[in-house]
Amino acid sequence: MRSLMLSLACLAVLAGPAALATPPASSSFTPIGVLNPATPYSEVRAISPDGQFVVGGSRATTGLTAPFLWTGAGSMQALPSPGNMSAWANGVDVRPAVNEIVIAAQVGSSGQRYNAPLGGSGPLSGTWTSLLPAGDCWIDGYNTLATHTSGDKYYIAGSSPNNCAAALYRYRGSSTQDDYWGMSSRLGGLTSAASTGACVGFDYGGTYADTRPIYVVPPSGAVVIPSLSPERTGGMGLGISNNAQYATGYAYANSTDTHAFRWLVDSPTADHLMPFSGDIWSAGLDVADGGTVVGWTYGQPTGQRAVLWDTTGLWGSTSGAILVQDRLAALGLDVSQWAVLTEVVAISADGLTIAGNGIWAADGSIRGWVATIPEPTAGLLILLGGSLAGACRRRRPAVGIVAG
Repeated sequence: MRSLMLSLACLAVLAGPAALATPPASSSFTPIGVLNPATPYSEVRAISPDGQFVVGGSRATTGLTAPFLWTGAGSMQALPSPGNMSAWANGVDVRPAVNEIVIAAQVGSSGQRYNAPLGGSGPLSGTWTSLLPAGDCWIDGYNTLATHTSGDKYYIAGSSPNNCAAALYRYRGSSTQDDYWGMSSRLGGLTSAASTGACVGFDYGGTYADTRPIYVVPPSGAVVIPSLSPERTGGMGLGISNNAQYATGYAYANSTDTHAFRWLVDSPTADHLMPFSGDIWSAGLDVADGGTVVGWTYGQPTGQRAVLWDTTGLWGSTSGAILVQDRLAALGLDVSQWAVLTEVVAISADGLTIAGNGIWAADGSIRGWVATIPEPTAGLLILLGGSLAGACRRRRPAVGIVAG
């Protein structure tokens, strides 16, 4: 990511003043709303890798929680009812090859997928299909669905809690079929999927007879994500970057002391992401392609708060936990309607858009929100122009955009 930022900056500096004249885009912070103001509640569970679509659940006029789709261009929209039961959408992506949106959801006690066109009749004209094995799967993580890099299929991370012979599944689908892959030797579940089909999740076998975070590449199998210390061997994988290069979640030494981690795949160790100063718990829920982790931190008397850990410089210059509510306020965004932002559950692949949940000050209800910051802009390039010019000239023969 730093290489990408430097390359973009060099291109602009070398292009001259005209390239630096574009005014910077503005940041934004938007409550996503609720379906039924009489009984307000909404919860974000996923964002598409491009940051354009947000899904989750919101209480409808029926009293049930209904899956919703939200885009920056409009308000929250209820997806067609998947049945007479509460449901939460928890994965979303686009299949460019067929101009289709795909959504994963937990409907009652079964996992389902939703397919709809992006053009023509539009994303609210789709249908629900039960995932295999019917009535015996669970899709209950964050960002559970990812489209394959070629756009011709997609993956949904889940588990089969009632089938102890093969309890760990990676769901995948094409335009004509669904099938699943299970790990008969390890009980557990998958929580989040990447565009390569790799997933993260958990199995049982940790020191404390609870769970261990795992990284799975079907059909090769699973590896246990390195522990943060000899004491922190338990935990759970909760998020994976869309490019499958990073994983996050939490590790613990005991049931009252969980800490977030970030793992660069194949590294011998994981990064220990400490809670915000003074807090005792933290968890990573999702991670961008460049390694920015989002999640929550918890302590007393402050309670749970939304945080991110960013080493790319997009959101901050510190390597420690950044309170999202404070950071948004520092960007000049109005967060006064919120008592507290409690968690960030999703981040776009480029790290510029985040989505999460919080407590609405007026009535104490749980509601979702989305925030976006601009890409490195003209103001930054002007500030850095002088110091970058020499480095850029030295790099010029090899100028290129390289994801780091």
